[in-house]
Amino acid sequence: MKKNLFKYSCLLVGVVIIILWIINNWKIADNIDINSNSFIFQQNGDFNSEVKATLTGSYNSKRKQFEGKLSINGLTFPNVLFTSGLALTSHDGKETDVLGIIYFDNKTERYAIELTDEKIYEKLTGKKYNNSPLIISSPASSIEEANNIHDDLEMNDMKRRYTNLQIP
Repeated sequence: MKKNLFKYSCLLVGVVIIILWIINNWKIADNIDINSNSFIFQQNGDFNSEVKATLTGSYNSKRKQFEGKLSINGLTFPNVLFTSGLALTSHDGKETDVLGIIYFDNKTERYAIELTDEKIYEKLTGKKYNNSPLIISSPASSIEEANNIHDDLEMNDMKRRYTNLQIP
């Protein structure tokens, strides 16, 4: 009887330890709420300005995917989805629009968005699209900071993607 009780006690302790480990490591998505200084610019020098940009939602660190809301100077996209280095998309229930490309570092909460959508370009600049994307970098308060963040995140993304590339 004591032998069986000991076995069941050990089994129960083991199950409890496993459950606690699963609960502790179950967290898959991190809440993201980035509301910092941002800067918008074009690399050709046609446009640059401080901008109010916020990014709120959840980031799935296992899938490396963000889902949430993006707001740029009051222009709000309530349903955006992205994976760093790939398309930033907006969904309105009927259509999916590609806004551009985004580079994102969830650890430092830095991002750089290359906006290529003509309508958004015109709303943010008041000018006709000139085939040069608008780049929004955060956190940044100058064109130099914004450009450095963009270049750094773009380079990190390329390194991450091509680290395991095998050339025959």
